[in-house]
Amino acid sequence: MFTSQIALSSDMLINECAMGNASFIVDEQHLPVPKTKWSIDSDKQWIYPISVVIDLGVVHQLTAIHFYDTNGKGLIRVSGGKPFRWTQYFSEELSLYNAWNTQPLSAVTQFIRIEILSPESNFNEIILSGKPLSTQALKEVQLKPKAIPMHQFFGTNSFIDVPMDKIAPLTFIREYHSWNWMEGDGKAYVGFPNNQNQFNPTIAGGGWNFDAFYKQLHEKGYTVCPVLEGSATWLFKKEKVNFQYKPILSDTMSTFAPASYIAHADHLYQFAARYGHQKISAKKLKLASNQLPLSGLGWVSYYENWNEPDKWWEGRRGYFSPYEYAAMSSADYDGHEQSMGNVIGLKNADSSAHLVMSGLATLNLEYLKAMLFWFQHNRKDKRFPFDVINFHHYSNNAQVEGGMSDTGISPEQDSLYEKISRIHRFRAAQLPSKELWITEFGYDDMPKGRQIAPKIGNTSGEEIQARWLIRTYFILLSAGADRAAQFMIRNAEESSQETYSHCGLTKSKENAYYPKLVWHYLYTIKELLQNTYFDGFVREGNVWICKFKPYKSRSRSVYAIWLGTTQNSVVSNFSLTIPKQYKYAKQIELQPNQIKGKVKELTINQNKLRCTISELPLFIEVATEQIEDK
Repeated sequence: MFTSQIALSSDMLINECAMGNASFIVDEQHLPVPKTKWSIDSDKQWIYPISVVIDLGVVHQLTAIHFYDTNGKGLIRVSGGKPFRWTQYFSEELSLYNAWNTQPLSAVTQFIRIEILSPESNFNEIILSGKPLSTQALKEVQLKPKAIPMHQFFGTNSFIDVPMDKIAPLTFIREYHSWNWMEGDGKAYVGFPNNQNQFNPTIAGGGWNFDAFYKQLHEKGYTVCPVLEGSATWLFKKEKVNFQYKPILSDTMSTFAPASYIAHADHLYQFAARYGHQKISAKKLKLASNQLPLSGLGWVSYYENWNEPDKWWEGRRGYFSPYEYAAMSSADYDGHEQSMGNVIGLKNADSSAHLVMSGLATLNLEYLKAMLFWFQHNRKDKRFPFDVINFHHYSNNAQVEGGMSDTGISPEQDSLYEKISRIHRFRAAQLPSKELWITEFGYDDMPKGRQIAPKIGNTSGEEIQARWLIRTYFILLSAGADRAAQFMIRNAEESSQETYSHCGLTKSKENAYYPKLVWHYLYTIKELLQNTYFDGFVREGNVWICKFKPYKSRSRSVYAIWLGTTQNSVVSNFSLTIPKQYKYAKQIELQPNQIKGKVKELTINQNKLRCTISELPLFIEVATEQIEDK
């Protein structure tokens, strides 16, 4: 349509606010009258100005930029050159109506940045004219199945006051942990740089002993990841406290500067100094007078430095843009490459510690892309400082990710495998050494609500919750996740009808954590799959099959088989083909209120066996020798 048009695609875009669908500005490149446009929901327009960076991959000679102008008003700015040290090329008052606006441009750059200053500054498409000054080799990504140990995969979100026997079906604990429990007594506490951390006893009271808690988890073989969420009371000098607001040391500081988060990064140093794996000089410990100067206890390896930084419902002060969260995380990781000192940040306390990206509220890959861009251009080492990328996702019938829903839906109806696979492909291409976690998902089992597992026929909501949760774990595993933690170990309050209040594996604290159906099912699965690793999956129509193998043996395999439907479907006489070396087989059916399933011997005939499968996963164990019941 325009001479010397450069091919643009959504993969080239960095949506700097991570809101809305910026790909709409490049999705109709050959249409004379583009229809779609990038816009921000009316309840989120506090995010303006918004901007997008186009990464052309290699340096180009640009000759023109073309906008399809729709509103005839509003200002845009166009820049290029070195990221975060942009050179402004021009600003333009959009003045046309449903017409192409062409601006001549003479620039040599790999990056173009378009800034939209207000909601009125709308355009439907952008086209660039020019030519590349070099070529770019395309990198082919190979997605190889990962041998994930099952003893580390199944997780939940939990708390210090949950009895240890109630987390028995799991192996991974994501522990909600408020900064405010550990620092600031609410009186004349001054805070950074004269911090007085309180680990044991804590400020929170309740007799909590975090030293004993982490030690017990460690000794019982659990992996624990404290989620150090929220700001501290002492950061709010005169205004009303809101723990969801960004923890900048002073309101006069920029939320985009790592140094603004020095108090937060200081606390991570102290936390890792105590519970990490390296001894630290007592002179470097900032403790209240009632604390023992302990360090290098060796009980914690993973640390998550916030919870859902993209919580748009908290407004501008509660929402971290990708660049703001990247700035804080660079400080939290290593004091922004020790520019803030060598006693600030996680890695300076424990070089073996793992920083976990805060679980995003949605599967927003654009947020991750923008953070990666910030690290590449704001850290001298270009390091992506997270050891784990992390997302939350609830399968429901909302029309858009994070939108309002009416009910939960099964993971298969939600196309969960495809959604997580997209993130896995990005991870494999851009961040191959990083783990991928999904650390919030789940369903309420109450009668009504926006995230319920509904009753289907005569099958209760509690049973549907169990089916869909277990299938979610296995689908996340199949799609490339390294760990998964459902929300959450217990119900909040039985009398509450709030969304997520009945997502627990058990009843509430007031109901003595009484185990639900899914608690017993997961216990059985943990015992069955211990000492195995994930060995791939197949999907044939509505039938899903996951395979598990022992670490150092070919004498045994376990299959999980289910129907990904939602009509109480059953397939009798299902035929499973197994390797010829296996001579013995049995099936294990998950049973209500039992931690051992119902076992039945199966006959193998010409390396095939037959069984009845349903929407609740069935387990088939095969072996070269007679299988003993556990």
